[in-house]
Amino acid sequence: MVQAEEMTLNGSGWRVRDHDDQEWYTGRSYGQMLSGKNGEQGSASVILTLPAGGRHRVWIRHLDMLTHRARSGFVLTAEQVGRHVVRTVIGAEERSPRATPEGAKKWGDNYARWIWSVAEFDAAAGPLQLTVDKLHAVPVSSCTRCLDVLVVTTDVAYEPRVTDLAPFYLKVRMLPEQIVPVVIHFWGRRPFEPWYTDHANINRKGVVRGTGAGAEDKPGIRIAPGEESPWVDVSPYLAYGGLNQISLYAMRVFAAPETEAAFEVMFSKTPSEEGLMRREVRRGKGDGCQFAIDLSSYRLVTEREGSEASLVMAKAVPQVPGKSPEVFPFFTGMKLSEARSTRQAVENEREALRLIGIGGLKKWPSHFYFHMTAAPGCLGQPDHARMDAMFAGVAREHPDRSGWTAVNLMDEPGFDFTHVAACKSCQKGFAPFLERVGVPADMRDVLTLNNSPDGTNVQQMAAYYYTRRYMNHLMTEMLRAGHASAQRHMPGVPTTVNFACELLDGNLVSRSVDWFEILGSGALTYGWHEDWGGWARTRQVNGYYVDVMRAACRAPGVAFGIYNILCRTPWEIQARAFLEFGHGVRAMHFFNYGPYYAITSDANSHRPEIYEAIKRVTFAMGAVERDVLAGRPARGDVAQLLSVSGDIWYATRDNVFGKERTWLHLLLRHCGVSCDVLHEDEIPASRVPYRVLFANDAHLKRAALMPLVTWVRSGGVLVLGAGALTRDELGAPLGLDEALGLTRAPLALRDQPGRAEYEMLRLKPLGEHRGMPLLCGTNAPLEHAVASGRGRVVLTGFFPGISYVATSKRPDAAEYSALDFEAAHRTWMARLLEANGVRPRIRVTPYNVEVNLLESPEADVLAVSNWTGKRAVVTVEVDRTPGYRAVEPVTGRLVEQSVRQQALCLTLEVGAGDLVRLVR
Repeated sequence: MVQAEEMTLNGSGWRVRDHDDQEWYTGRSYGQMLSGKNGEQGSASVILTLPAGGRHRVWIRHLDMLTHRARSGFVLTAEQVGRHVVRTVIGAEERSPRATPEGAKKWGDNYARWIWSVAEFDAAAGPLQLTVDKLHAVPVSSCTRCLDVLVVTTDVAYEPRVTDLAPFYLKVRMLPEQIVPVVIHFWGRRPFEPWYTDHANINRKGVVRGTGAGAEDKPGIRIAPGEESPWVDVSPYLAYGGLNQISLYAMRVFAAPETEAAFEVMFSKTPSEEGLMRREVRRGKGDGCQFAIDLSSYRLVTEREGSEASLVMAKAVPQVPGKSPEVFPFFTGMKLSEARSTRQAVENEREALRLIGIGGLKKWPSHFYFHMTAAPGCLGQPDHARMDAMFAGVAREHPDRSGWTAVNLMDEPGFDFTHVAACKSCQKGFAPFLERVGVPADMRDVLTLNNSPDGTNVQQMAAYYYTRRYMNHLMTEMLRAGHASAQRHMPGVPTTVNFACELLDGNLVSRSVDWFEILGSGALTYGWHEDWGGWARTRQVNGYYVDVMRAACRAPGVAFGIYNILCRTPWEIQARAFLEFGHGVRAMHFFNYGPYYAITSDANSHRPEIYEAIKRVTFAMGAVERDVLAGRPARGDVAQLLSVSGDIWYATRDNVFGKERTWLHLLLRHCGVSCDVLHEDEIPASRVPYRVLFANDAHLKRAALMPLVTWVRSGGVLVLGAGALTRDELGAPLGLDEALGLTRAPLALRDQPGRAEYEMLRLKPLGEHRGMPLLCGTNAPLEHAVASGRGRVVLTGFFPGISYVATSKRPDAAEYSALDFEAAHRTWMARLLEANGVRPRIRVTPYNVEVNLLESPEADVLAVSNWTGKRAVVTVEVDRTPGYRAVEPVTGRLVEQSVRQQALCLTLEVGAGDLVRLVR
């Protein structure tokens, strides 16, 4: 074995570099690595001595990229006595070996992964020189041409694993108080794909792979009290680089837990006590224990050590304002239970959470069922019998469900057209669906499934629209099947799923998940999503995300909550929480606590800083929770349209209209304007109960056209973004311009926006308007108002929201979401709003501190969310107040208070956020 960084370097084409946790590759190198990313030539070589001649293989571990593969290969040669015995080109294939299903299964399908490549050759005994050269002297991605380890072997059947270089041994001894002979079952979670280890059983003879194999009740198999296993190497089950989270538990029959167990585990780097790392004893109720191991550093964390450290960190959190919440539902993941772990470890973790405000009777159980289909992956064929069996079992196991806020049925549901295109059952269901939604018989007869929006005739365009509607319907009905089964066995328990973040990427239904259809039809009865915001430029935009969820829950009258993602800075954890409270969430799950050494994902319990951040949120809510739960967000100053029809037409491509919708919402908030979300189906029924409506989607249902026109003519102000409301749901011209007397040029779209954190920042301006770069496209005239009846239409003609976020700057990389934005966009928007009679009810300085009003019978609450990234003095003016008897900040300081012209005027000093109680 040769480590690449120990090879002799010739020239400057290769250099030694360290592993970098911030790089976009999965796993890590064994020690350092050799990088050839620069554009210079050079070679790396090593001379080995082969003990015998014959057939050999040389393996090399290197990083492989799924993309950016051009001119990134390298050459490995083996030379003996001036003669090449092998020359092989590696990494130059047009497609990655991981691009096939087999390759993805073996190596993982992430952006960049470590893989092994091999060459076979004949050689004589004696010196052998291995040399690595570049194919092209051009610079490449930092994740390409990275070499880790070379292995030469005469065993042509041997395929190396990096864990071969980091063995990890266990030995188990049953204590005298153990009641019956058992085996110790081994299973766990790896730090990356494939996520889970194989099951295995440690017995008297060694370790046997399988759930039940090696656990048989036969002589010499199970370990009796006082007996022990041999040393067993479990590294082949583990991943190299990152924590493997493992459970060990006493077992006779798989999935039949023992009620108690008593055993000792020894952890070693060698198959003896010479390399002993730790001894750990568990006894009493429960059948096992958990631990975590990182093979790259041999870092070992047992549940005893980990839980003790958690409690120490929680106790170290200083006193914070407020009090522990009693009724507002706060949750987090805590994956220790008395059934598996020691009582003391469970008590330590629960006490740690109680100290930071998470505890009590409120529960957030998850019971996933999406795999229960009659045919693999077919949402159109739910297996009702399996669902009923599962939920009947859940009901039996949990007879007291009084503390359940909701039951979570799925994480990030979604699917694409690939399955539908290949599934006979889904194809057969299309015609009945068309009949159910009222498509005329003559049209039904000619429509077939079609996932291309580029139709050239009425039939093709209608087929596309109804295909996407059908896909949304399949998802809705699969969710309804789970909800119905849960209700049969657990009547009245709200049901939900965690909806993913595609809305922030510009499209609600790109993965066939229509929140409005699902919640509005009763397929689920509780709203839930997460505030991950992966490609969002700032996560303050989660306010829009919550507003859309609130709109989806409005008609059915159901509550909703959110995952507050913990793998962020303490400041952002708090700022997001106060933002989300202000936008109306009724429950919050901090995802994810862990604990980090247990079998779970995205754990953060090892970070001391999150304990105080969580406590500052929960205790602040504890001081005002009854007012918050009795209240609702105040009515918005304006509204913005969300057209699912529009998103359907861009479900398979970048959606400039949906991204403008998202970032315009942020621009409005930075102007102090609260903006409700109005779904297209609400227009015919409500006639738009706002003075000003912003619309950016290109398509709108025809049924909403005349109600919208009537609203404008009756005094409404319709602000149309570039290319907005030009087509109906079937792709035909909508006729809005003719109905309202508008004249505008077609949208000239030059560039797709891409992601806010990446491609948007590199967009080239098409020109400038009032100090704002014009990006992506325009349609003339710019900023033009047209009277229509008693109302008016304002044509912006460009994408101010995209321009606003694309020109933002991040002054401190350590605080991701604290951005500086150009003032020109706010100045322009403020002038537009004033010209159309909009005066924000709540006015705030500085602009990037957001304040929302929750109106409640006994006391209103101002939710202050500070996105400056530092403590700030904030001025707040609130119009139309009832004359409050007291102003009570929970976490901040009230500097000044007055009332001027029926407006409450406050000066506050705040950290990341606050909840200010306004006593009526």
